[in-house]
Parts: sequence; structure tokens; C-alpha cells
Amino acid sequence: MAGGGFANCLVCSVRAAATKTATVLGAALEQSWTIGVWFGFADTLINSANRIRKAARVLRASLPYFEGIDDIVAEIGVPTAAELHRRIPSTDHRRHLLAYRYVLGVIGDEGAATAREEATERTRLAEVLD
Repeated sequence: MAGGGFANCLVCSVRAAATKTATVLGAALEQSWTIGVWFGFADTLINSANRIRKAARVLRASLPYFEGIDDIVAEIGVPTAAELHRRIPSTDHRRHLLAYRYVLGVIGDEGAATAREEATERTRLAEVLD
């Protein structure tokens, strides 16, 4: 018998690795609000049956997005959806779509569509004027 009966099942091993990854990467964040959101996001990924195998990879890829949010929180406190769209490029929101949707769920997405459209329009105008 492989593992002598002491080996974890695949899902348990993956869950343990993802939890360790979340803990290690979470140490890079400084603001308590961001840390709480990070671990909530990690918990959601780890406990999702569809995403468990990719949870550690998604967490590693999402850390820069959360570091950007951490910087915003350090500067202004808990951001609104409009503030996120003002300060983070829409390409980053698309690149980190799972994290973006989770953060919007935490802060509330009232006005998110309008803020996103305004931020995109400002970016386009700046490109044309430059």
C-alpha cells in the first residue's frame, strides 16, 4: 500500500499546499483590511471544488493585485469600487478577474460599472491627448 496508509488524499494534499501558499504569501501584505480580504479570497479558492487544484497558482498570480490594493488601503483606507477603478488599470482587473470579483463582493460593487467606464474613458482621453 503506497504511503503505508498515512498518505493524504490528493484533494487534502492540494488543500494543504494552497493553505501554506496563502499563509506565506499573505505575509507580504501589511494592512489588516487587505490581509483579511486576502485570506477570505484564499479560503474561497481553497474550498471551491472547481478551483482547488489551481488554488495555489491563482494565489501566487493574484498577490501583485492584492499588493496594489494594500498600497491603496495604506494611503486612503478601505477603498470604494470607484476608487479601485481610479487607481488600478482595467487591464489589471481583467488579469486578476477572480480576485477583482472577490474584492468587489467585499467592498460592494455599487457604481462599479460607471466607475469602470469613467476610468476607461479617462485613459482613452489621456492617450489621445498625449
